[in-house]
Amino acid sequence: MNIEAFLSNNAHVSIRLNVDKDTITQITMIFQKIREYPWHDHPLLSWNICPILPSGPDLDFDVLQPEQYVMSITSLLSENHLPEGVEFDLSAGRQLISMLEKGYPSPVHPRHPSFCGSHQGTIVFDPYGDIYSCHEAVRDSRFIIGSLSKAAHADDIANIEQSHWSPDQDEACSDCAYVLICGGGCVHRNCSNNADVKSLLCRWVEASVKLALLGLSGAIPYRKHTGWM
Repeated sequence: MNIEAFLSNNAHVSIRLNVDKDTITQITMIFQKIREYPWHDHPLLSWNICPILPSGPDLDFDVLQPEQYVMSITSLLSENHLPEGVEFDLSAGRQLISMLEKGYPSPVHPRHPSFCGSHQGTIVFDPYGDIYSCHEAVRDSRFIIGSLSKAAHADDIANIEQSHWSPDQDEACSDCAYVLICGGGCVHRNCSNNADVKSLLCRWVEASVKLALLGLSGAIPYRKHTGWM
């Protein structure tokens, strides 16, 4: 497999599992399948869970251990008082509060200074076996750099030019309270020359976060931790 080829070339491989409220129950089965491969405990291999919100983006709570995540989200989704249609958003919001309370340095998986991961020289496999150099380029065929079906190896992508942009270098992003969620990377790359589109995407992120935090009035005030609202 190509995963074995990359690991044999001392390349770090990260398996990201995107899940929503309809697929959360399948995670345990996926973990069991991964553990069947001889490389499942390789020191250069990591794998994590990323909850995807109904509105589109993910909040990256993969700093939690897989088993903890499964138990927490499954429990939250079973609560009868969660409004219909936004169960996963509310669960994600509660996870965010819980993590901040526990002292996690950031509610997002470390992809800094560039949210898309390109500064780390990472590669991303999509569900169809296509290979990308950036987390945020997945599903855009213009950015495909290889394919599992073509037996791509680490050496094939060693010289791909990577971006080293940081949201701290963008005035609008550096002053934005939501940059910990969106990271700024994809917005900057796609819309840096179109202020109207960039502003629209920023408002979309803000609305998504507010939706995720609905129903948390009984929790410890999140503004105490983040100052977002």
